[in-house]
Amino acid sequence: MFGGKDQETEKTYRVGKQVLRESELKIQVTYKGEVFTLLYPTPLRKSMIETEMARRFGGLPRSSFSQEHIALVEACVIIDTLMIPKECPSWFTTPWECVDENLITEIYQGYFQFRDRFRERLRSNGAEGGGKGDSP
Repeated sequence: MFGGKDQETEKTYRVGKQVLRESELKIQVTYKGEVFTLLYPTPLRKSMIETEMARRFGGLPRSSFSQEHIALVEACVIIDTLMIPKECPSWFTTPWECVDENLITEIYQGYFQFRDRFRERLRSNGAEGGGKGDSP
């Protein structure tokens, strides 16, 4: 096999004519000198996010909760679902137990910044079709 034993096989995704390596889908956010890594979601992971959010809201409509609560739940669910534990600080096991809301906000914003740049990259390369959505 090419590259010897040190070369790992990296998962790839095909989008139109583009082939994306999993490393290109990693979202890295640095906060106070520590790196937190998430993986951009596939449709399956997006579905898992929506299902978990519905579970966290107990089936009640979002209008039953404050905007601040909705944002915190969404941020925690997205981070918890997409984080790569071995590529985050060992003390950070879940956002649900993190008392630093600024950290949660920073990672959450990093996800959306990456998502917007990634979608634009796909559009500019003609790989993304359909309309624009607001889903995670």
